[in-house]
Amino acid sequence: MHLKFFDPEYNLTVLLKVQETFAINFYSHGSVGWSARYEIGNEALLLMKEEKKIYENETLQTAERKPKGGNKAEGVFVFQGLQVGETDLFFYKCYRFKDQEKARIKVVITQD
Repeated sequence: MHLKFFDPEYNLTVLLKVQETFAINFYSHGSVGWSARYEIGNEALLLMKEEKKIYENETLQTAERKPKGGNKAEGVFVFQGLQVGETDLFFYKCYRFKDQEKARIKVVITQD
């Protein structure tokens, strides 16, 4: 399951099974100052398994001399349910390391 970060639906509920994963995509442009962060209410229930960036122009990332502004990307946080329960997951859209917007996602993890 992929959720687009900061679509109009702010207060979402995600249902998943133990060991199942879901991802949230967000806008990232480090040289301009856009990023995102998260907080997990109960880390015994939910794990941030992977963070990755999909660059708009991947070839610029391997160039010896990167042009200014060439790191525009879509960030992805992948989460995994660890055990049965409910927890809140908070996401923050950040500009120059300051929180600009906050989203709350309720995560409900079930057994099979």
